[in-house]
Amino acid sequence: MKFITAACIAVLLILPAKTQEQLTPKSAQAVLAANPDGEAATQLANRLRAWFGADNLKKGPNPKTNQLDVAWAIETPGAKSIHVVSDDGDWRLPLKKLGATDVWAVSALLPEGTGLKWHYDVDGKAIGGNFIEVYSTPIEAMEQGAPKGKVTEMPVWKSNIFPGTERKWWVYVPAQYKDDKPACVMVFQDGNSYRNWVPTVFDNLIAKGEMPVTVGVFIDPGVGPNEKRNRSFEYDTLSDQYARFLLEEILPEVEKTTKLKKDAASRAI
Repeated sequence: MKFITAACIAVLLILPAKTQEQLTPKSAQAVLAANPDGEAATQLANRLRAWFGADNLKKGPNPKTNQLDVAWAIETPGAKSIHVVSDDGDWRLPLKKLGATDVWAVSALLPEGTGLKWHYDVDGKAIGGNFIEVYSTPIEAMEQGAPKGKVTEMPVWKSNIFPGTERKWWVYVPAQYKDDKPACVMVFQDGNSYRNWVPTVFDNLIAKGEMPVTVGVFIDPGVGPNEKRNRSFEYDTLSDQYARFLLEEILPEVEKTTKLKKDAASRAI
């Protein structure tokens, strides 16, 4: 558990009407103004409803995050005190009521690597909650002017090795790939969690010569009948099925358009 000092906390504040844009945790902290009241508080409450979703705001939503900056908000009538609380009780962060509205909000800068299970404490009643873990974006994950590879969303895959399942998947091909030179390949399970940022890391490292030309395959777990996720069965079963699924179904499909190296040292998951 890492703690937050009072100096790290900034209550969400209203921007002047002419400069209002979509709220972010960082922009909210950056506004140096007094606590909004009256019409300013009402306007901010409306912006928070638009940001979190009006219906979602009443359920105790997950926070909005941007690297280490995190914003919480909730709308509940008649509350006298609301905090974000760690489940172990070691950490509490007070929310600010916005004028005469029922919207409460706070934004905080969390220390690098903070991880905690949390919930809203509304007058002693627990509402919502989840796990949060925050890190700053490393330089390798920021665009640095390197040639950009292409990420292609592939047709939904219906597997024979995992019959009755289908899944989304994506393939990244670096800009440096050449048809006459087979590339290394790296597979990412739970691929949708990685496909939006790993390609930038690959772009940068490949351009610097710090990793070889590498194709990325981002693949989600299968979904069966009635939208039942097949994740645990696929990842945890002690069998050859998932390896066969990749070797016999997915990688051959990738190789219809992109040549891949066959040696073990050129393949990763």
